[in-house]
Amino acid sequence: MQETSPQTYPARFELLDALRGMAALAVVIHHVAAVYIGGMAVMAFFVISGYCIAAASASARKHTLGMGGFLWRRVRRIYPPYLLAIAFWAALRGVKIFTGGANDLARPWTEWLQNLTLTQWLTLLPNPEPYPPHNPTLFVGAFWSLCYEEQFYLVMGLMVVLAGLSAAAARWAVVALLVAGLAWNVASPDRVFGLFIEYWAPFAFGCLVFYRLCEIGRAHV
Repeated sequence: MQETSPQTYPARFELLDALRGMAALAVVIHHVAAVYIGGMAVMAFFVISGYCIAAASASARKHTLGMGGFLWRRVRRIYPPYLLAIAFWAALRGVKIFTGGANDLARPWTEWLQNLTLTQWLTLLPNPEPYPPHNPTLFVGAFWSLCYEEQFYLVMGLMVVLAGLSAAAARWAVVALLVAGLAWNVASPDRVFGLFIEYWAPFAFGCLVFYRLCEIGRAHV
């Protein structure tokens, strides 16, 4: 038997879009119909995000964009729709005030800054909660997962730098953080501090699927 070059899969899978759509629908059902499946859907999102961000970091490395280029791509993708959603929330609260409701816009400037930069997780560092949407700084509780996604991007941006030295080292770093994340979950199962490590396990699983399918490949004999 003669060994040939490893075979890898394309980074883009249309099935991921369908899975994302199903997860998004599950979150809507969770909030609208009180069918509590949103938690599982968010974990599915984190797995898919792990795959997609690992693919994006590999693309940034391939095109020598560096950490800055990788993060700028993420900012352009995430922040415009997020800021539009915040503007929509503020407009609705303005209508509420106009019709005699409570003034939900009267929040400290620090909370406005945190919500505009997705750094609401900073509030949880000194005041951990049992459930991340309970973070009182969040204007919209459903946006809690984006605070973790932002940190995932920062960590994977560092992986772009590390992968420039050694792609294998970057993959092992993801595994090391996975082990650390699982240990963190065991040590602190009932409180969250807003740190990426708390939800790194599903994200790292998605990363490892990408590495296995699209970078490491399979050797055929």
